[in-house]
Amino acid sequence: MVAPIARRDLIELSEVRSVIEMRCLEQSIRNGGVAWEVAVLSARHELNAVSHARILPETGEYKDYYLRHQKFHDALVSACPNACWLEIRSLLYLRSERYRRIAMPVDETGRSVEKEHNEIADLALAHDVDGAVAAIERHIQNTTDMMLRANLPELASE
Repeated sequence: MVAPIARRDLIELSEVRSVIEMRCLEQSIRNGGVAWEVAVLSARHELNAVSHARILPETGEYKDYYLRHQKFHDALVSACPNACWLEIRSLLYLRSERYRRIAMPVDETGRSVEKEHNEIADLALAHDVDGAVAAIERHIQNTTDMMLRANLPELASE
């Protein structure tokens, strides 16, 4: 059986995911060393290389984009020392992917997801905890808003 999807679930999921993601990112920045920085730089570079395929499901790079997107977000939090936080974060990320895949591709009215990712990475690599945490919160909210605006029949209100 496949779990149902609904607007309320998406909103609540995004709220909880944002809190957990921000906590993991904060801890990762505070604990990350050179190896973590290299992982973030590498994952960002790989993601940027296929960013154009994000809304092109007919291309072979479409699947690569989503794999690299997950790798990027995983790299950002990879230095978080709390395995429980990371496990919860991973479950929430995967659950949110269901919604993102349904809503893509949609017109995002000029939103630059690549710019958002680069901003998050730059702030994290600069060890700007407050800036990076605020940027990841905006990024998750922007994605949630985009999915809600898509007005998909699958996202019917409960």
